[in-house]
Amino acid sequence: MTHKFLDFDVNKMRSRFGLVGADAQIRHVRRDSLLRRAAINHRAPRHAQRAIRVEQMSICDNFKRTGSAITRLSVLLPVSLLLGASAPSLSLGHPTVITAVIAAILFVLLFFAGLFTWRGHNRLTGADSDLLLQQSRQAQRLAVVETVIGQDALVMAVWDEPGGLPQYLRNTLTMSETIPSRAGPFMMFDTWLDGPSAEKLTAHLAQLWKRGATFSETVTTSKGERLNAQGLYTSHNAILVLRAVPVAERALPSSDEAAKKLLADLPHPAWIQDVSGAIVWRNAASAAAPPFPSGTDGWANIGPEQRAAAQEAWRAGKPWHQRIVLEGGSSKRGYDISLLPMGGSVAALAFDISDFETVRGEMSALLSAQQNAFKHLRTGIAVFGADQRLRYANPAWRELWDINDAFIADNPEDEAILDHLRALRLLPDERDFNGWKKRYLTRSREGAVDETWYLPQGRVLRVASLPTRDGGYTIINENLSELEELRRRYATHERVQRQTFEALTDAVIVFGSDGRLQLFNPAFASMWRVDEADTLDLEKHPHIDELIAWFAVLHDDPPVWSGLKNGVIAMGEDRSVFTTSLSRRDGVVIDVSSRPLPGGATLVTFVDQTAAVRVKTALEERNKALVDADQLKNDFIQHVSYELRSPLNSIIGFTEMLADPVLMAKARDTTHDASALSRQSEYIGYISSQSHTLLAIIDDILTLASIDAGAIALDITRVEPLEVMASAAGALRQRCAEAGISLSVEVNGDIGAFNADAQRVRQVLYNLLSNAIGFSTRGQSVSLTASRSQAQDIIFEVGDDGPGIAPEDQAHVFDRFSTKANGTDHRGAGLGLSIVKSFVELHGGHITLQSQIGQGTRVRCTFPERALEQHRLDQRPQ
Repeated sequence: MTHKFLDFDVNKMRSRFGLVGADAQIRHVRRDSLLRRAAINHRAPRHAQRAIRVEQMSICDNFKRTGSAITRLSVLLPVSLLLGASAPSLSLGHPTVITAVIAAILFVLLFFAGLFTWRGHNRLTGADSDLLLQQSRQAQRLAVVETVIGQDALVMAVWDEPGGLPQYLRNTLTMSETIPSRAGPFMMFDTWLDGPSAEKLTAHLAQLWKRGATFSETVTTSKGERLNAQGLYTSHNAILVLRAVPVAERALPSSDEAAKKLLADLPHPAWIQDVSGAIVWRNAASAAAPPFPSGTDGWANIGPEQRAAAQEAWRAGKPWHQRIVLEGGSSKRGYDISLLPMGGSVAALAFDISDFETVRGEMSALLSAQQNAFKHLRTGIAVFGADQRLRYANPAWRELWDINDAFIADNPEDEAILDHLRALRLLPDERDFNGWKKRYLTRSREGAVDETWYLPQGRVLRVASLPTRDGGYTIINENLSELEELRRRYATHERVQRQTFEALTDAVIVFGSDGRLQLFNPAFASMWRVDEADTLDLEKHPHIDELIAWFAVLHDDPPVWSGLKNGVIAMGEDRSVFTTSLSRRDGVVIDVSSRPLPGGATLVTFVDQTAAVRVKTALEERNKALVDADQLKNDFIQHVSYELRSPLNSIIGFTEMLADPVLMAKARDTTHDASALSRQSEYIGYISSQSHTLLAIIDDILTLASIDAGAIALDITRVEPLEVMASAAGALRQRCAEAGISLSVEVNGDIGAFNADAQRVRQVLYNLLSNAIGFSTRGQSVSLTASRSQAQDIIFEVGDDGPGIAPEDQAHVFDRFSTKANGTDHRGAGLGLSIVKSFVELHGGHITLQSQIGQGTRVRCTFPERALEQHRLDQRPQ
């Protein structure tokens, strides 16, 4: 069964739904977009743009109809396919099946055609928007160009194609009524220009269109008005601009008489010459002695190259200017020469600029000297021109703001410098920096800035501005950081001084050069009871006479106060230090002193010495008592010592007699008790030994007493170290042998003799060796060495292997009556080492001790050579 409604003609469907020519319309839209762009690029006339706009609207309507047809077709085709599907099963070659396949293919094609149509419509809409935007921008640009052109007096003609009339013509040149304002008459150059000018302008325009050759030419109207014609060329247009020649470039009137009348009264040299340079007329200033130019040749003072340039300018109808320098003897003169074409002749003017050059040279030298001086200033200086750009900055300014040469090489503006300094955090912190910067720059340019800036990092700057005659200004930056620091320190120092002055316990006052009180501290008012006075006010700066009258109440001593007054009011060399001591009626003792100060001031101090005087009196009395007691002690010791020596000498003498061998032999012959004789001999030995010990102690006491009394004088001679060492050691050899102790004596090298008292040196060494032997035990050793130091001092050293000395006892070893057994059987009065120290120091030397428990002791005695020589000179009889 066949369904007739499925059998349809595709072309009829396309025609019915308005799809005929859709592809052609899409191609037409693309071509239209290209034409529209071309019209825009070629600046098509407005009527052409309106035609394009009408065609675009027509195409948009076709797009709308095409879209509607596609929509209807997209609805009908699925319905037809559904109806075909509901039919009974058909074979593949059945017409109905073929029709359905064709309908499906047609549906797909129409779908893509609609999609492409929709995208084309969107592109067309966007292109239309771009066209409207470009038209708006072109209108704005045209309005701006016309406004700018209207500000200048000129004639402008613009061509879109060669050989035609200008599409744009505007005339704002009010000086000439010869130039036509319409395009047609304007192109007839021969009607309003002279013949040569019309020909030149026509030729230049032809070359402008042909090769794009721009030109600048001077043309003359038929009325003799000179115009400057300038030809310009763009990618699509040729432009002609006509301007009036400036008055300064116009030639003088052709009439020689008018030119002569104009130049005759000028105070500067002026003359008229022909092209060859022959002077045909000169004014009085040019003819004055010496004449300028010299001779009758106007080119006489102009070089060959300059002459050729001047002649070329004359042929072109243009003025020529040149500066020349003429040497005459030892002087030079400078001139500014201007040659102005005047028809067939040339009018010349010469301005003498010698004085101007001299002044300019002096100003240049002054400026150079000023800048050289600025280089050595510690104050920063920056100079800005009328354009607010940096013109000069001295090294101090660049160092102050840490600005390198690269930044200022481009002469930055003052505003840019402030922004740069703010970026470096070198300016004061301001919330509204832009507002502050605007106010500061305005005041700086007016020269109204003189203020102090407190910058980060504790810097303080004084900023001032000065206007210059050229409209610029100068900035002065003075670094006050050190000055502020000095001020702060001075204020602190002054405050400390004031507080110290007021805290002094001594009374202090300062008088000015006029004799009036300037400063005083509370101690002064308290000492002289001025705070209780009703008639004396220290704050009113009383005169010295008023203060003396007040002082006299407590101490009436005119000579003292006269001397104080002279010290205060004296002038010049008479000013000197005045000191005295006074005792007031109330028992207060005061030391008074006046000292001159700079500037004619005087410092007076009152020191209360009452307590010191009392202490001094007490000390003097005590010292006298101690001296008397010491003298009594020395007298007692000497008296007792001498009194003890007499019986000891008798005991020792009788003991020695009893121990005499002859008497002992007789006693054996008469006595048969051998044990009794033995005990008698032993007892006599004890008596003798102890008697000698007691005698040695008494001798030591007498020696120390003599040293304290200053009664011992050294007998300085040349002493051989080895001899005194051998003598001291020899006296103790027997003792060492009995105790089983070895004793060694050694001299380190050939140290030579030295100046000393041989007996006292021997006594020093004997006491040291005796002490060392006493603290040594059997089997140990004692050594005695001598050497010379680098300072040529003689050093004796005694060492032992004894028990050593505890650190807490070493400081008291050389004290009198100081003795320690240290675990040995040694006993003594404790005077030997005291005598050693006294004798060494009496020689001008010193003694040292080194000891450790269980490692022995080392005692070193140093005898200085120079001190001994000086002592010998002091002891020499006068």
